[in-house]
Amino acid sequence: MPADRNQRLSENQAEKACFVVSPIGEADSETRKRSDAVLMHIITPAAKEAGLTAIRADQLAAPGMITNQLITHILGDKMVVADLTDHNANVFYELALRHAFRKPVVLLILKDQRLPFDVHGIRTIHYDLSLDGVATAREEVKKQIITALADEYEVESPVTMAAQLDEISRSTKSESQVLFKTISDQLETTSKTVLELKDNLEKYVPRSLDMKEIIPPQIRDQISDTLRCYAEEIELLKSVRHAGVIGLHKRREVAVKAFARYIDEEPSEIMVVGSSLKGLLQKEEYRDIAAKLRFKQGLIKVKYLLTHPIVADFRASQENRRPTEIGLEIVKSLETLRDWGVDCSNVRLYLGTPTCFAIKTTRQMLINPYPYISVSFDSPCLVLEYSPESGAERPGYFFDEFNSRHFGAWDTDLAVHIQDYGKAIPFYYEKLNEYSEQVSSLIGEGKKMP
Repeated sequence: MPADRNQRLSENQAEKACFVVSPIGEADSETRKRSDAVLMHIITPAAKEAGLTAIRADQLAAPGMITNQLITHILGDKMVVADLTDHNANVFYELALRHAFRKPVVLLILKDQRLPFDVHGIRTIHYDLSLDGVATAREEVKKQIITALADEYEVESPVTMAAQLDEISRSTKSESQVLFKTISDQLETTSKTVLELKDNLEKYVPRSLDMKEIIPPQIRDQISDTLRCYAEEIELLKSVRHAGVIGLHKRREVAVKAFARYIDEEPSEIMVVGSSLKGLLQKEEYRDIAAKLRFKQGLIKVKYLLTHPIVADFRASQENRRPTEIGLEIVKSLETLRDWGVDCSNVRLYLGTPTCFAIKTTRQMLINPYPYISVSFDSPCLVLEYSPESGAERPGYFFDEFNSRHFGAWDTDLAVHIQDYGKAIPFYYEKLNEYSEQVSSLIGEGKKMP
């Protein structure tokens, strides 16, 4: 193929390309999983709707030096979308290149992360990986791409603004010099104002000791009496919070709905533990939560530990359930997980009596302990939080205990791996049917006894 044709082809491709600048990370790392999710569910569909094709550095197939290819795409592609999450140095270097050549760029950052001062004034889309968050970010990225591609759009960045100021400062035209001096004076005035505000705050806002001195004695005594009256309650609240308890709910339905936001925010792994998980996977009142879990499995790992159908009847009598009823619910949940496309490796069956319903993210956990003589969904729930602190008096120990004693069952010999839904589901239906017939036969024989 002639060189000029190659060049035309490359230019045509660049006109349709949306290059993605983001932290990528090693394969299977949390950074890679998040980056893949953002690319797949936000940037790629947004670019497509704007008439462009998204491509990331690790998807470049052409031979040659990767650095040269990166620079070619950063400078030549029609659009660049940069994810500033985690303040990756390479991302900011590549962003600076794009800014230096005054090319359009759309910025993203994970919600709750702070923008560095250098780009604080640039419009940035704050995203999260929840169902609604992805849809909102995707639409905003599309709008910004379309706006930036318009003929009348003028690219502004810290680099171009600095260059313009430098050009004005070097200009020999009197009006340019006046404009530059005006801007400089305004910046200096703004800086002085900020410093004066800081000094005034330090001067006029009293310290805690000063505040105590200016409060009237009668009010001080009233505050002291109130603190003494509630001293025990305050200590109790402190100990509960130290244990890692951040929420209490009377019923599971309310607890699960409150926990939904932690499911939305989880960037790494979610695990669900329960008896049959019928409520979560099959009931209408949990439909929104089920949809979130199903959506999340396309972004991160979601694992399910259910009771083995063979031992499910251990709880049947205390819940006033018929023989095999819970076991059949478990198999039905397996069918649901199969239909969702959940990989078999993320589902296990526990050969033991279930003791709780629980959902765990990296930092939060919902626990619904099973009662002895009643159904579990009517019993109270706790919401717990993980603490990164260490030491003998480490806070958040409830999370640690429940994590090791309940979720730890996943890694024991009692947790049976499912190899194939197609074989497992019919097998369990058959065994439960045989068991039901045997129980019915025994009951019939019992009725004949003198």
